[in-house]
Amino acid sequence: MFQTSCKLCFLTFFVSSSLINPRFCLSGVTAITVKENDDVILDCSFGSTNIEKKAFAWKKDVDQSNEEVFWYSGGDTDPGPEFKGRVSHFPDQLRFGNASIKITKAKTSDSGTYTCYHASVQKEIKSTISLTVGEFFHETLIKLAPEKALQSYHIMLINPIY
Repeated sequence: MFQTSCKLCFLTFFVSSSLINPRFCLSGVTAITVKENDDVILDCSFGSTNIEKKAFAWKKDVDQSNEEVFWYSGGDTDPGPEFKGRVSHFPDQLRFGNASIKITKAKTSDSGTYTCYHASVQKEIKSTISLTVGEFFHETLIKLAPEKALQSYHIMLINPIY
């Protein structure tokens, strides 16, 4: 798999035709791409530690500050203002250390870098995710490689609207 990025797009070559919520992990940051109005799960794990009585938070980096996405503390939850009615967690999975959240009906304005952290342990980061929400364009590239048969690559261009 080959990935390159530019300011307004990601260009990804696929050998398979599976293009549903592609995820890539580069330097500890997981990159996720989704279409506008799709639902997306942002993964975060505390290992096998039961976090039902703990505190964790999800923040989005916005202009060198943090926007609150979701806060959990011992059973109480508080979604950030931009995510009210669109963000949820998995209460039945907290005992297994799962602090993942689901954003429903993703908007292009949701694109950005999200961080999940342990709120009571000096903001210990557990997960960092780069989310891109935008339009998808699909093309097929046929290439004749020397000494090989024809190879078909699916190209997906994500063009977020800013």
